[in-house]
Amino acid sequence: MSKMDETYSNPFEDNMDVNPFATAAPKAMSPPVVSAQPVAAPPPPSSFNPFAAPAAPAASPAAISASTPVITPAPAPLVTDSSLAAREAELQRRLAELEARERVAAEVARTGEKPKNWPVCYPLTRHAIDEDIGDPVARRMVKFTYYAYLLHLVALTLNMVGALAILVSSMQSGVDTTAGSNFGI
Repeated sequence: MSKMDETYSNPFEDNMDVNPFATAAPKAMSPPVVSAQPVAAPPPPSSFNPFAAPAAPAASPAAISASTPVITPAPAPLVTDSSLAAREAELQRRLAELEARERVAAEVARTGEKPKNWPVCYPLTRHAIDEDIGDPVARRMVKFTYYAYLLHLVALTLNMVGALAILVSSMQSGVDTTAGSNFGI
């Protein structure tokens, strides 16, 4: 037997002499501590009546009414017709929004695609970055790219307007009387 075999033991082999669930021998219990002061015994349960009226000192009704505060109910909030009409209008508006959302949800469930919403004037495609992209980092990157694209479109539009203005204008000084030669025309 080698030195390694002597120090190595398999943790998965059956070893019947070790029982992890064995309890230790019970310890001797210490006697309970008894207080030196006597404790009054509670009344027997048969003498208790939960429905009995509590014992009250005898007093005249005038003394009782003078010492007890008068409890008045809180005034009911005043409900006017205008507040009811405002509430009803708010409920009707919320109901219309809910019905519209339900129609959109039914349409999405029926066709499997969400409604088109961009551009607002004539919806051609769906554009909802906040709804469609869940990861905040990716959402930020997509929004940045979208705004860069819009800036690029504005720059191209201004470039086209400026080039068209140069094309149709004539030069006031110089040999060429038309600006079209600047563009190779």
